[in-house]
Amino acid sequence: MALLAEELVLTTEDYPPYNFQDEDGGLSGISTDVLREALERAEIEASFRLLPWARAYAAAQQRPGACVYSTGRTPEREPLFEWVGPLSDNDWAAFSHPDADVEAESVGDLHMLRVGGFRGDATSAYLESRGVDIDYVSHDALNARRLQAGRIDVWVTGSRVAPWLARREGTGPVEQRFVFREVDLYLACHPDTDPDTLARLRSALQAMEADGATEEIRDHYR
Repeated sequence: MALLAEELVLTTEDYPPYNFQDEDGGLSGISTDVLREALERAEIEASFRLLPWARAYAAAQQRPGACVYSTGRTPEREPLFEWVGPLSDNDWAAFSHPDADVEAESVGDLHMLRVGGFRGDATSAYLESRGVDIDYVSHDALNARRLQAGRIDVWVTGSRVAPWLARREGTGPVEQRFVFREVDLYLACHPDTDPDTLARLRSALQAMEADGATEEIRDHYR
């Protein structure tokens, strides 16, 4: 039996442009803004917490009312959560330094390269399951620095994420080599979260898609 959660607790990570800490110390980003608007429309109370991804992901599995975003909805994760969304699209792509002399046009090419990813990320796990060796770090922003320094040949992450992080870290431009998967991003909630609460939130998100509010938020971060 589902337990009623008076307030949702939404955990997330630093993953721009979907979720990140802004200059004022608050949470911003496409997914954050979409969720805030949907919560207001549905009259649902929620608190937001910024954590390292592994902790944010684990928190959503600990008790009803706990959710994590922006979570790629994959077959492996499907039975673990109740899914609310999608909040945005998210292509998984491989990036290199613009001046790098590397052959990276397909997943097969990655087997011969030093590939940077971060722990707990579905993008890296997807490639690793296909035999690609991943050189892991704890935070994705570190890969922007490693790519510039030549410590990795290729960085695998979201297609919108790499340019944002590279600009923020001041590491210079990155070149997208190819997209290897298209995955939508969702709010993933503990399976015993109150179903009425989630239904109201889903209805609010559907209304936002219909009236153009979601697209307006996405356009703001392009």
